[in-house]
Amino acid sequence: MKKGAIFFAHPDDIRKAIDYALEKGQDKAFMAEKAGEVMGYLAYGHPFLDGNGRTIMLVHAELARRAGIGIDWSATDKDKYLAALTEELEEPGKASSMPT
Repeated sequence: MKKGAIFFAHPDDIRKAIDYALEKGQDKAFMAEKAGEVMGYLAYGHPFLDGNGRTIMLVHAELARRAGIGIDWSATDKDKYLAALTEELEEPGKASSMPT
């Protein structure tokens, strides 16, 4: 699906994307290496531009915490983060990591 220039998961794929993100997000080694990919799948699986975006950030932060990763969102450059997230949405697994 497409809204403007933003692509979202087809309704049939939402559950698959979120299940994959939650499965991989609970794998500490995967999360340590590819936290950005997990965030990408969470973002891909939510069909709204606002509202639950904050929820997926909270879910991602908890997965990161459980993997022993700390994310200082206040030190994150928003434009770089959004560019990396967009890249991850366009080509899942290709982005190296989310920038700070």
